[in-house]
Amino acid sequence: MKKLAIYSFVDPKKISSYSGTPYYLIKYIESFNLEVITVTGQVEKLSYRLLRIMYSAFKLVLLKPPGGFQYTSLALRLSYALSAVRYTDCALISLYQLVPKRFQKNDISLYFFIDQTLVQLFETYPEFKKLDVYSKKEAIKKEIVGYRKAKAIFANSDYASESLIRDYGVDSKKILVVPQGANYDLFYINEILEKRRKNIAYKNEFTFTFIGYDYKRKGLVRVINILNILIAREYKVNLIVIGPPKWPEEIKKYEWIEYFGKLDKVTCISIFSECLIRTDVGIMLSSAEAGGIVVREFQVFGIPIVVSNVGGISDQIDSHKSALLVNIGQEDVYLADQLCAWLGDNDKFGNMLNYAFSDATKSSWIHSVEKILSAINAKQ
Repeated sequence: MKKLAIYSFVDPKKISSYSGTPYYLIKYIESFNLEVITVTGQVEKLSYRLLRIMYSAFKLVLLKPPGGFQYTSLALRLSYALSAVRYTDCALISLYQLVPKRFQKNDISLYFFIDQTLVQLFETYPEFKKLDVYSKKEAIKKEIVGYRKAKAIFANSDYASESLIRDYGVDSKKILVVPQGANYDLFYINEILEKRRKNIAYKNEFTFTFIGYDYKRKGLVRVINILNILIAREYKVNLIVIGPPKWPEEIKKYEWIEYFGKLDKVTCISIFSECLIRTDVGIMLSSAEAGGIVVREFQVFGIPIVVSNVGGISDQIDSHKSALLVNIGQEDVYLADQLCAWLGDNDKFGNMLNYAFSDATKSSWIHSVEKILSAINAKQ
């Protein structure tokens, strides 16, 4: 390929955008000696924010729920860089389900890399339940046009792939399932893995770690309830909580919980590293999840995980020998029983750790990027 461009609705050069997904995708692509053009624009500027406020105010006047500006044609026109760079004769990967019309022209080889479709997003994520039906329909219409123009769609999971086929009529031959990688570079991954291996010892006390900004959707309250049951059964457990920007009311009263808030992966990396090294089990019981980047990030550091079987999470798991998949409908006591079967048998837990370590590097971006670039090269 002559040029490769990455289109992201927010700034792909910022490590905080989409939890670092575009940043690390680009970083690993560049490790293949490819030059990457990043395409984004006005989304984080004042003009975009003012227009979004005006749009919401206009909808309120019409007695409709505010929101949905990001799915409009105006928002899309504002969302790519108005620079002198011509995005022609190149392969362009969109990390957003919608693209500006400029990127649907024949001189651009358009690809998508998505964790879920908008149909799935609108149906499962609580924050989109209030979005009006018209805005959803118009967004999905734009999404369909983009998928028709695309040469291929890289889906993060079978979960996303099934929606592309079922809800959008995309030919399965046009879809390649490529789970995203963990958002860390290989040097850091290997460094933490080595320290974790040295930290392995007989366990009579277990440290769980929860990571998630939207702690309600990701099931923090339920995690606390289940660990409380273990404590009542005289298990020694601690919980590290990373992500919620404020100290949640539900966890103020527990001395066995360490709250770190939103840890920046750059400025707070030493604190984050210590949390990873200490972690025995990663836990996240989401009610809705596209793919669960946190799942990949626990796995890449050789951490056994307890996660809910929703969305595309199961597709991110390389080996179920180091993962406990939880059905959302199961009672907390039943889940506590399953955890006791894990933690109460040191040999069993040791085997799970070994499986987790052996599968660790499978979750890095390097494998995902190899599949993506091979597919694009084959179609050029």
